[in-house]
Amino acid sequence: MLKAAVAFAVPAVADIPSCSPETRKEIGMGEPLEELRKAVAIGNRIIGLEISDIGGHLSARIPGTNEMYLRCRGGGDEGGAKYTNLHHVRRVDFDGEGSGKRHFSPAETPIHGEIYRARSEVGAVIHAHPHYAMLCSIAGIDLRPVFAAYNTGAAALAIVGVPLYPRGATIISKAMALEMLESMGGRDALLLKGHGIVTTGTTVQQAVSRALALEQLAKVMWELDTAGKAPPDISGYDYQRYDPRDPNRPRPPENRGGQAVPDEERGFMVSYVNKLQETIGLPSWDLDEEG
Repeated sequence: MLKAAVAFAVPAVADIPSCSPETRKEIGMGEPLEELRKAVAIGNRIIGLEISDIGGHLSARIPGTNEMYLRCRGGGDEGGAKYTNLHHVRRVDFDGEGSGKRHFSPAETPIHGEIYRARSEVGAVIHAHPHYAMLCSIAGIDLRPVFAAYNTGAAALAIVGVPLYPRGATIISKAMALEMLESMGGRDALLLKGHGIVTTGTTVQQAVSRALALEQLAKVMWELDTAGKAPPDISGYDYQRYDPRDPNRPRPPENRGGQAVPDEERGFMVSYVNKLQETIGLPSWDLDEEG
């Protein structure tokens, strides 16, 4: 079980093939695609536990292909994202074909497939139904950068801006997914009005981190609004410090982790893996007859 936590903390999948088979064996890693599939299963459980109990699905692009690992329905022991096991994570093409006879791609597979087709830099996609993000989308509450170091990931999302897709229906067609992409405008987070969210990342870890940060941001903004408060946005040095678009933004010295964003990200996710182990448990790695 502990190996799964190590697997989720490995670098981006693009970095993994450089390891020799001997090195991989020594550090307890499987093959790159095996690790990616496990990361998708774990990421789905984290999303289900933290922000979207039943609905939602996470996917990861399979590098060098027009395929992805996607959280699919069916196959037995179905309980939503919170109870994802490895067999639920299927290798399918961007249209959702190839999941097998016992599993089937979710209705909103076009969210994933069309993002991958349109944005080559995206390595992982999440669609989920977090409560506070949904409330803000209905009430028209803007997700503004009103805090900074409290949650730096959320601050970065707010600084860049979180757009709104104005339709509340499930996104079941390519045409709707393309509308959604137009609303998203190349950003890494999107509110779906009266529905949920979409986040992206270069890795599973990054997409999960952004989804959790987005819901934290929405919760703060909802609570401020219900309290009748409208604080100003952060500004000046604080704004610059957390603006991810600024390559010259202030950073702490390297010996304090100033350049270690990927390591910080993986460490952040390991804490959630530990939380899974303490609560609902990690996914089962047992496969069924379909693999």
